[in-house]
Amino acid sequence: MTAEKLMSLTVTDLRALAERHGISGHARMRKDQLIGALLPVIAAGTSIPKNAKDTAAAKVSMPVAAGSSSSSSRPTPGPTPANQPSAAGPNPGLPIPERYGSDRLVLLMQDAHHIFAYWEITPETFARVAAKAGAHAAHVLILHTPSGPEQRDIDLRGGNYYLSVAPGATYRAEISLRSKDGVLHPLAVSNFVQTPQAGPSPRSDAQWLGIDETFHELLAMAGLPGHEPAGSLTRLQARAGESQLIRGEAGSSSGLSSTARTSSLLSKRPDG
Repeated sequence: MTAEKLMSLTVTDLRALAERHGISGHARMRKDQLIGALLPVIAAGTSIPKNAKDTAAAKVSMPVAAGSSSSSSRPTPGPTPANQPSAAGPNPGLPIPERYGSDRLVLLMQDAHHIFAYWEITPETFARVAAKAGAHAAHVLILHTPSGPEQRDIDLRGGNYYLSVAPGATYRAEISLRSKDGVLHPLAVSNFVQTPQAGPSPRSDAQWLGIDETFHELLAMAGLPGHEPAGSLTRLQARAGESQLIRGEAGSSSGLSSTARTSSLLSKRPDG
């Protein structure tokens, strides 16, 4: 059985094979880890169906390990009902990869006094730059500040670093290898970040949303529970009556004129 044949299977099928062969921790393994664990325990010459779905459904019987007797093979488990969780627990899905295979250095502003930096350097890039920097080159993170660059010795294997900075300034960083003669050999360059001021904002032109004082009266007119109208005519109703009065004077009438209806409403004012 070759790795290419296993690569043609999905992660679900590989985990099913790993479960039948008694590989512990298969539910949390990535595809490459599953293939690496399955290859040593699958006997040479055992075939896997070309269709990956057929592999999971067929429950192909394979020897547990090279040299193991057939009596020590694990029995094939039956299908698990849909409403019953698997013995291995819920499927966690695809794991978050530890690396993405690209060279990058990213700066994130944490607050006015701190910046968080994280990076990834591929082995190919590191080997190429290390060949130029020479043996025993130091790993350094250079922070470009408004007053000039600052160097910090780091461990590239850490993957991240916290930087103390000043507020209200722009920063950029780079990771390099520093040779014995002090020459810097860049590995990755970061983005620019701007730290905020350490204090209240000086802006005074902010517009805040105000609350309409007649909003509760609108809720009362809508008949919502807990918003019963007052005994006297509300300001909102008075405005509606005044609007009807204006339209009535313009000649709008139907049955009882708008002017008459508005007069009736206005007669209910407390001061009327």
